[in-house]
Amino acid sequence: MSTVDEIKPAIGPFRAYNFDIVSPALPCGAAWLASCLFEIEIPSWNPWGMNNTGDWQHSSENTFQYVPGNHGWKTLFPGLYDARTCVFRTSPVPRFHHSLPGVYPCKPKTVLIIRDPRDCLYSSWRRSLNGKTLSAEGFCKFIDSKHQLSSLSIQKYRKRKVNPTLFF
Repeated sequence: MSTVDEIKPAIGPFRAYNFDIVSPALPCGAAWLASCLFEIEIPSWNPWGMNNTGDWQHSSENTFQYVPGNHGWKTLFPGLYDARTCVFRTSPVPRFHHSLPGVYPCKPKTVLIIRDPRDCLYSSWRRSLNGKTLSAEGFCKFIDSKHQLSSLSIQKYRKRKVNPTLFF
């Protein structure tokens, strides 16, 4: 995957994006929406500026087959598997990005994804664990190291003695 110019997808019949899906930086929940759209045959060409066009073999008009390999997209799109054939709709063609207004030419329609900040913190913590388990104390240390919270707020959280999985 490499960074690309997001002004147009330039694959098969897909020559232009016709709406934007904008979200804050990770973890934002936009991959969930991209996955849902993928399941109803709406493509995600070059999401978040990453070139994924080489991961697809163009068969005919709007039919593509996912090239076997470890491209990393399968973690974002659970329904994606090696050699899956997709017949994508030619419209809409969303452009997924985390950019501020003005970075790319405006589209007539824009979807803004906003996620609950508590859920973002929890998701970020779960990603950092890589399958391991940690205590509520570990969660507090994680928040403090990543988000520079004051020790006073951490102490208040510790006094609650609540398992963070129940808190979020």
